[in-house]
Amino acid sequence: MRLRNLLVIILVLGVLSAPKLFAADDDKAADLAEMKKIIKQLNARIEKLESEKIDTELGAMHKKELARLMKEILADANTHPTTPKWMENLTFFGDFRLRYQHDLYNGRSGLLGATGYANRRKSQNLFRFRLRFGFIKTWWDKQLEVGFRLASGNGPSTYDPNGATPLSTNQTMTNMFSKKPIWIDLAYARYKPKWAPGLVLAGGKMPNPIKSRTWMTWAVDINPEGFVAQYVAPYWGNFKPYVTTGLWFLENTANMGTNVITSNTKDTSRNATMVSIGSGFDWELGNNMSWYLGGTMYMYHDYNCQGIGYTGIDGSWVNNSGWADSDMQLLELTSRFGWEMLDMPWEVVASWTHNFTDTYSSETAQGLNATSGTNLSYNPEFDNASDAFLVGIKVGENKKKGDWSAFYNYAYIEANAVPAALTESTFEGPNRQGHMFGGAYNIDDFLSVSSTIFITEPIHAFNTWNSGSQAWQANSSRDGHVTIQLNLVWKF
Repeated sequence: MRLRNLLVIILVLGVLSAPKLFAADDDKAADLAEMKKIIKQLNARIEKLESEKIDTELGAMHKKELARLMKEILADANTHPTTPKWMENLTFFGDFRLRYQHDLYNGRSGLLGATGYANRRKSQNLFRFRLRFGFIKTWWDKQLEVGFRLASGNGPSTYDPNGATPLSTNQTMTNMFSKKPIWIDLAYARYKPKWAPGLVLAGGKMPNPIKSRTWMTWAVDINPEGFVAQYVAPYWGNFKPYVTTGLWFLENTANMGTNVITSNTKDTSRNATMVSIGSGFDWELGNNMSWYLGGTMYMYHDYNCQGIGYTGIDGSWVNNSGWADSDMQLLELTSRFGWEMLDMPWEVVASWTHNFTDTYSSETAQGLNATSGTNLSYNPEFDNASDAFLVGIKVGENKKKGDWSAFYNYAYIEANAVPAALTESTFEGPNRQGHMFGGAYNIDDFLSVSSTIFITEPIHAFNTWNSGSQAWQANSSRDGHVTIQLNLVWKF
C-alpha cells in the first residue's frame, strides 16, 4: 500500500507541475481523463505485483509448515512400529517339490543251489513330494544367526528306528493316504564376530560347512550335527585361504547298545563321533574365472558301518563283517574351476577320496567258515578297494526366470572307499560306477523344472554265503540300475 500511495503522489505532482495545467479548460478536462486512465492502469499493475508477492510468501510459509508436520508424523510413526520387535531381521524361506521317479533294474538275484539263480528284470514307478519350511533370525548387526527348518521325509529308517533317514527328505505317496511325518531338518546357531573378520563358529544341526564335499562323501540332503569352527583369511584380496575343523556326533552311548548301527569292535562306553579337519582356498582369478582347491580329513571314532541296511556298499560289509577297525580315516581332495564362455558360467570339478583304514585284505583276516574250513565269503577282487573319484562339468545357473543349467558327473566308488551312511543313495553307494546327468529350467523366478538320470552298475559282482541255507546268495548290487527323476520345484 505504501508503494501505491507513493506512486500516486509522484504522478499527481508531475501532472500539476506540467505546462498543460495553464491550457484551456477543454484541454484540462482531456488531460484529467487521460491522467485517471493512467492511474487506473497503474493501480491494476500494483495490485498484481502485490498479489504475486503475497502468494510467494504464503507458498514459502506453507512449505515450511508442511515440512514441520511431516517430521512430526514420521517421529510419531517411529514410536509405533507396525510389526512386533521380535520379527525384526526375521526371514522365512522354504520350497515344495513334486517328483516322478522311474527305476529300471537289470540283473540276477536268488540262491545258487537247489533253487538256482532267478533272472530279474524289474521296474518301478514312484511319486514323491518334499516340503521344507524354516526361518533365519539375526541379531547384533547380523553377527549372530539362528536357523530352523522342518522337512518331510520317510521314516523310520534303517539308520534310526525312531527317526528318518539322513539321506533324503522325500516322502513317497503311499500307505492309503496316511498322514506324512515332518522332521527337524535344521536347528543351529552361527556366530560371525566383527572383531575377528573371517571367523565363523556354529553348533547344532546345520547346513553342511565342508567346502571340499561332493555327493560321494555327503548326500546333498544331509545336514550334519555337531560343532564347527572356520576361518577364512581376509588379507589377500581375491585369494582367500581357509581352515575348517568340526566335531560331529554319529551315535551316543544311550543308543549304541540297541541301535542297528552296532558292532562288537567298537567301545560302546563312548559316543561315536567323527572329526573333520579341512583346508584350501578360493581364488578369484579375474576375467570371470575362479579356482577352488581344498581337502578334508575325516576321522571316525568308535563307529562301525555294519548293519545299516544296505548290502555291498559299505566297505568290508561286502563279506557281512563290517569294518574291522571302527576308527576309520578318510581323505578327500577336491578341485573346482569356473569360467565364463558364450555368456554362460561353466564349472568343472574333480574329486578323489581314499580310505586309509581299509582292512579287507586277506582271506585269513576275514575269518574261516566253520563248516568248510575256508572263508567262502572272501572275494580277492575287494582287496585294496579303498578309492573313489568323481569328475564332472556344469553349464548355466538357475537364479531368475529363463535361466537354465545342465550337468554331467562320472563317479567310480570302490567297495571300501566311503561309508554308505553318508554317500548319495540313488547312486547306490560304494562298489558302484556310473553316470549322473541332467538339467533345470526356470519357468519363473520362483518356479523351475528339472530332471536327473542315474545309470550305474557294480564295479565287482559278488555273492555272500547264507549260513542258514548253506548256499551262495547273489547280492542285489549285481544289478545294473537306471533311475529317472522329473521334478517341479516352487521356492518361497
